[in-house]
Amino acid sequence: MGATSGPVDLWMDLDGNPANDGTSANAGSTASYLGQVTGPAFVGLPSGVLRRGKVAQFYTSKNGVKSALSASVSMPATSRPIARTVTPWEGSGEDWATVARWDPWDFDQPTDGYAVNASSTTAWGALLGWTGGGAANDPVAVLNTNKLIDGKLFHKMAITINYDGPWGLEDAPGGGLVGRIVWHPYGAPPNSRQVSDDIVLKTGRATYYVEMRTWPPTGILDPAGNLDPIGWGVGRSTWISDLNFHPHEDPGARSWQLEDVKLLRNDYVNPAVGGTDIKFIDDAWAPGTTADIIADPNLNPNDPAQVVIAAGIPVSAGVNKFRWTGWPAAYGTYFPRVVLRRNGLAASSYAFGAIDYGPSPAPWPPERANGIVK
Repeated sequence: MGATSGPVDLWMDLDGNPANDGTSANAGSTASYLGQVTGPAFVGLPSGVLRRGKVAQFYTSKNGVKSALSASVSMPATSRPIARTVTPWEGSGEDWATVARWDPWDFDQPTDGYAVNASSTTAWGALLGWTGGGAANDPVAVLNTNKLIDGKLFHKMAITINYDGPWGLEDAPGGGLVGRIVWHPYGAPPNSRQVSDDIVLKTGRATYYVEMRTWPPTGILDPAGNLDPIGWGVGRSTWISDLNFHPHEDPGARSWQLEDVKLLRNDYVNPAVGGTDIKFIDDAWAPGTTADIIADPNLNPNDPAQVVIAAGIPVSAGVNKFRWTGWPAAYGTYFPRVVLRRNGLAASSYAFGAIDYGPSPAPWPPERANGIVK
């Protein structure tokens, strides 16, 4: 960049027309405002600034006067790819309430659930709850199940909720912003209720994802809150009869809006549709990029147990999709890893979710001894 008299605005333009680039506070869809610089200078930009498959030109602007556009720039073939595996992710997979109850826990109607130890109403697609100060017990959002839950197959919770008021963790009014998931193993005695460890929450609206099947199985549990620690989806807690969410432990006044609860299974290889899709992106795409796709059973890229399920797939500038039929892996649960290669350079990315190949539901009926599930 040539000499300038003081700082100037640096812009990237994608359509050769700076007139439609907007302002620094509201850039147009074909432009990016990159900040202020002072010349003469060599300005280095991260590769992620260039948009996938786009040709860019640069210019400076000061007091509304714009310089000439630079020569066109695109991602060089000698650059390193940036891998991003899009699916499966932690929020993907079938929802138990949708497929088993035929009615998701979206609180469009009161039959989805109700509150205990709190004032509440169901309206505007949410369970609206509020408590006053000095409540003897924490509020509970009870989820109507009507059927037993296969905890072996369904094991990811996704809770969308909004909290009003201040944030805090202390055991005092305005604190206690932690939630818990509580469930009861089918056929087990009352003292076998399972209580999760704290879920640290924040004010405002957010979705919280919780993996219930941990290793060891008791890793999901509150270390001090369970008389009969088992876990989720294992042993006597394979089948689950009751499920609820404790929104907070604030001893003061607190209001909240529970919008949606999902209990998800992993994505799975579905023979009815020819498999399951693994989607990925090269965030620094250039021509000549290829992808290898690996099914990894344990998130260890150096483990010989991982299986290459595709190699040398041409990669385009947008979202790429590979449909996995399960071949050539054995039955099991796998974490997809995508390895992008270009001009001797490589980059890899794990998915945030897993894929089940050939999963079997929990055995039914549960084995019993003296009326208690083993």
